[in-house]
Amino acid sequence: MLGGPRSVEQVERMLDDAIRHWQVHGFGRWVIRRAGVPLGTVKLATCHVLGRDEVELGYALVPGAWGHGYATEASDGALSFATNVAALSEVVAFALKFNAASLAVMERLGFIRQAQIDRPRGPHWLYRKILAEGVREA
Repeated sequence: MLGGPRSVEQVERMLDDAIRHWQVHGFGRWVIRRAGVPLGTVKLATCHVLGRDEVELGYALVPGAWGHGYATEASDGALSFATNVAALSEVVAFALKFNAASLAVMERLGFIRQAQIDRPRGPHWLYRKILAEGVREA
């Protein structure tokens, strides 16, 4: 898990934040499951990057689910929701510069590398995907 194990209080705060995000923005985090077993999450979340308010596509999977196409499939579904339901015009995604698998997912999904950014866990590549022209910004 990104960031390691969480306390009960941290999990409760994260769940409250996730519910509030859905209520305010109309999009948020989904759980990725196969045969009822949770494999990870995919999200559309507001963030602030390079001086701009953005909507980030993010995904995280348990190591046993890596390499099976789940991140690409779930992200494609989230992008469809972003376009057809949330009416977003673009989204960003970022990953550690050395995370080749995650960067490959972004490229398969049609994201374009835009810049290097510094995040708490180290240097990341920032990618952007234009979804549709003439729809609302987040």
